[in-house]
Amino acid sequence: MPTNDGLTPTPETNTVPPVQTPAAQAPITPEPTATQQDGGKTAINTLPPDIQTYIEELRKEAAENRVARKAEEKARRDAEEKHLAEQAEWKTLAEKRAARLTELEPLSEQFDEIKSAFNAAIDSKLALIPEDVRKAQVDPVRAVMTPVQFGKWLEAAMPTLVARKAPDLEAGAGGKAGRKTVSATDLKKVSY
Repeated sequence: MPTNDGLTPTPETNTVPPVQTPAAQAPITPEPTATQQDGGKTAINTLPPDIQTYIEELRKEAAENRVARKAEEKARRDAEEKHLAEQAEWKTLAEKRAARLTELEPLSEQFDEIKSAFNAAIDSKLALIPEDVRKAQVDPVRAVMTPVQFGKWLEAAMPTLVARKAPDLEAGAGGKAGRKTVSATDLKKVSY
């Protein structure tokens, strides 16, 4: 239990305890006189000066605490209002983004369809190119280009990349290529 210095009020009575005096002296207690106001309250100016000073200090401290408490409460309210305003901004932003995503969903589906069709067209063209040519010439180019750039390049380079049919070596003079074989029944009798 904390000790009382004789000047601070005790929590049980909220009054200043009487000052300890030597046994030879009688305790000083104020006599109820005209200095007491209505309701049995003692006027502060009738108390000893050190008690008056102590009461003034307590009042100043209480006033400072009230001002500090009001300032803290105002700062807390301002911070809470700012936080709520920020949350409202985030909420608005989130709602806008959700609406934008809803708008973009059909476009995303269309994009996926177009992309798959585009890739299928490129794959069908790549199937016409021999594998050794594709690995040596086409794949390195595809690695450094965007799909659209690669599609344009492939379209332009396709005639030089596809496997060409070898020329018919028997088409020359005396060769059988390109000639229709004639049977004896196909011939008409010719008179000379």
